[in-house]
Amino acid sequence: MRTNSKRKLKNILGSVSADISGSEELQDEKGQIVGLQGIARHVMERTLVEHEVNKEKHFSEAVIDSLPGIFYVIGEGLSFQLYNKNVLEVTGYTAEEVPQLHALDIICQEDRELVVAMLAEAFTQGIASIEANILTKGGKKIPYYLFGKYVQIGEKEYVLGMGIDITERKIAEAAREESEKNYRLLAENTSDVVSIFDMHWNILWASPSNEKQTGFTPEELKKLRVGKQLSPESLEMTMEMVVTAMEEEKTGLADPDRHKDLELEIYRKDGSAFFMESRFKFIRDGQGKAVGILMQGRDITERKQAEIALQKTVEDLKRSNEELEQFAYVASHDLQEPLRMVSSYVQLLEKRYKDNLDGDAHDFINYAVSGSRRMHNMINDLLSYSRVGTRGKPFKPVEFTEIFNAAMSNLEVAIREAGAVVEHGELPRVIVDEGQMVQVVQNLVGNAVKFHGETPPVVRVDSVRKDGDWVFSVKDNGIGIDPQYFERILLVFKRLHRDEYPGTGIGLSVANRIVQRHNGRIWLESEPGKGTTFYFTIPVREKGEKDLRQSVLR
Repeated sequence: MRTNSKRKLKNILGSVSADISGSEELQDEKGQIVGLQGIARHVMERTLVEHEVNKEKHFSEAVIDSLPGIFYVIGEGLSFQLYNKNVLEVTGYTAEEVPQLHALDIICQEDRELVVAMLAEAFTQGIASIEANILTKGGKKIPYYLFGKYVQIGEKEYVLGMGIDITERKIAEAAREESEKNYRLLAENTSDVVSIFDMHWNILWASPSNEKQTGFTPEELKKLRVGKQLSPESLEMTMEMVVTAMEEEKTGLADPDRHKDLELEIYRKDGSAFFMESRFKFIRDGQGKAVGILMQGRDITERKQAEIALQKTVEDLKRSNEELEQFAYVASHDLQEPLRMVSSYVQLLEKRYKDNLDGDAHDFINYAVSGSRRMHNMINDLLSYSRVGTRGKPFKPVEFTEIFNAAMSNLEVAIREAGAVVEHGELPRVIVDEGQMVQVVQNLVGNAVKFHGETPPVVRVDSVRKDGDWVFSVKDNGIGIDPQYFERILLVFKRLHRDEYPGTGIGLSVANRIVQRHNGRIWLESEPGKGTTFYFTIPVREKGEKDLRQSVLR
């Protein structure tokens, strides 16, 4: 009876692994076992201990598994004593396989010596780290940063470590290295010069092209102050740029991507000078603070010499034009008086002695008077031509219809005598020298009215906007022009019809020069007997635009 009761109680307590040996039985008055003295305390203490142990174990495992990267504990024989689930995911080995592995089994062959050295350092120095490639079960290489720390538990020694995947960093570093390699290759082989300065304008690095340009070696440049390389004017420009830039840096108004371009005169080692187009830009750290200055420069000596030569040519042309204008003005006035005197005395001669002169004498007198009158007209036209660029008025907005009407008013007699019809299409608003543009229309329409055949002249003025220009056309049904004379008729005094039609042959030359002053061009289309169309362009300009600079080629 007692044995059965005891066995039954043991079975009941078996779920908590109770040990009832050595316990004292408790019996009732009939001798039946009703309990065991001491078993409750023993079972409860043991159960609580096991619960806390399991709780701490689960907590530790949860913490280890939540760590970023891989976590491992390497013990005797470089075997894995403890590891997190990331070890399994990264390497591809199972939980049964990892304990059988040697620590170097998951390291690439070429990195194993480095890892051994790292572990040795951890055991001797207490801590060590390294970058190495982990080798997965499938043979894939993954770059990792491995960290190891020595710990001792009792008499046993371990290395506790972690590893972080640095694949993205390695890719970024490779890209940066490739970029730097390409930049160095470019900087070392380009004819442009590249220099890096600190914030005190000391040269930190100079491309080999610096030596080709200046004669100074990179080592010599590092010892040479910037002021020794620049002409006084260039040094002043550079310092002004630096002061302005530094003030903007202090006030926080600087644009991080801003650069400044300067044309500087640089001294070579041999004392000669050349011109360089230089671009300056701050080099900034991760916080955007300026920590250095990058300078890129290009030799523009030939361009500057060409600019200087062009400027000299422009000045010479300007002076020559002024002298020609003065000459034309003086010549026109000085020649007018003798012409008037010749014409007056010839006419006086005819009047006083007309009864004593024969027919030939009267013809000779007419020739002299006609010639002097023609010379007078040519001088006036030449004077007008010379003053196109110098006596013009500022450009201003005007309706081209008003220009057309003014020209037609001036041509009223000629149009009426020729029985001509002159009409126009839609005309724009332009910004021009109104007086000169009236002259252009008057000359072109006047020629169209003058050079006609048996059919009364019909002339039409039109305009169209094309590629930023107003293109004007003056079309007639006149006698036409042979293409071989297209260029000739725009030259001064180059007339195609000397006897049939009146004029000095300068009207088209004046029109051409006025159009050029307005930054336009003039041309024509024509066939003999089929009429002529003259075209000229005027740039489209917005209202309020400043007057254009007058051309120096006047």
